[in-house]
Amino acid sequence: MEGDAPIDPEAGGFAWRAQQIESPLSVIVTLNALARRGIRAGAIRDGDAFRLVLGQFATRPEAFALRADLPPEVEAPSASVIPLAGLTLLTADELEQLSE
Repeated sequence: MEGDAPIDPEAGGFAWRAQQIESPLSVIVTLNALARRGIRAGAIRDGDAFRLVLGQFATRPEAFALRADLPPEVEAPSASVIPLAGLTLLTADELEQLSE
């Protein structure tokens, strides 16, 4: 889950999907805070809202093994492990434009 390389959906694997966040500005603030702590994270669209995606794990069991290490900002009953294949992560520029 830690590192400074961006999450790469094309490389496959799994990630934690966190609770829904309504505001793109809140997503930006949270992503920046996670990056400062060395946690790999990105954001995806979820209808009219967004979800954070954390880590890049080779297997689903590897992701589940680190559930206790999820940051408090993303712990929620709705947090789940999802495949990264086919996900489109939002860029920082896209989030900035959506927050205007």
